[in-house]
Amino acid sequence: MGYVRLFIELKYEDTGASCGQARIELQDRPGHMDGKVRCALRSLPEGASYEAALVCEAGGQYREYPLGAFMVGTRGQAMPMFRLSAPAGQPEGLGLGEFKAFVARGKDGLSRRIVGYRSERIAIPDAARETEAEAVPRPEAKQEAQPEEPSREKSLQEEADEKTEAAEVI
Repeated sequence: MGYVRLFIELKYEDTGASCGQARIELQDRPGHMDGKVRCALRSLPEGASYEAALVCEAGGQYREYPLGAFMVGTRGQAMPMFRLSAPAGQPEGLGLGEFKAFVARGKDGLSRRIVGYRSERIAIPDAARETEAEAVPRPEAKQEAQPEEPSREKSLQEEADEKTEAAEVI
């Protein structure tokens, strides 16, 4: 038996800009897993529709477990709440220690993806692989021998960090 309550900052995946937070509660009982996911989102496109899911690790692979859909209100805000209830170990990989991230994708394909990570950033499956049946292999640790090209996302984050530091100096 175990219980986990997490508060996760939700961000747009492409820019890293904060757009809300999620409270995730998971409780593992003998033979059963229960949970709640509550989100408070802001600065979203009005009237947009999203699909939410938890990303868990099972057998060295990442799998998504759909939570449901939600709509954004006229003020660009949404406060969806989802409930989980499943027999322990069913579906495979859904559990306290296996939970790695929260993801919300726009149903229209135009809205930006919203993500929140439990601890470390992971490779979340793309929209083409969002079915529960398909799993994405967990990436192996990168070798230090090969230099890594700086990604656009990293440079945006570094730029944001520099602006924050400059603002703190003022």
